[in-house]
Amino acid sequence: MKKYIYISKPKSHKVNEQVIAGVKHCYGDIEIVKTIQDADMVVFQKGWTRSKACVAEYREVGRLQIKREEDYIFLDKYKVHTN
Repeated sequence: MKKYIYISKPKSHKVNEQVIAGVKHCYGDIEIVKTIQDADMVVFQKGWTRSKACVAEYREVGRLQIKREEDYIFLDKYKVHTN
């Protein structure tokens, strides 16, 4: 079953390709979506706590009761399996 993922990123950062690779490794078939409402899970990248927009997204995710994870979980799993 395909999982729809939204990646929340601070203004100064782009989407980390290793995060996407880690999520694919853990969940298999994924699709990156543009809006939180379309997502099954939201991944917050490093530095999200210092960005007002990301903190607002975090609250919105809680309100919508969508699963949320931080990027280090997927980075660690990806490194373990690729080294």
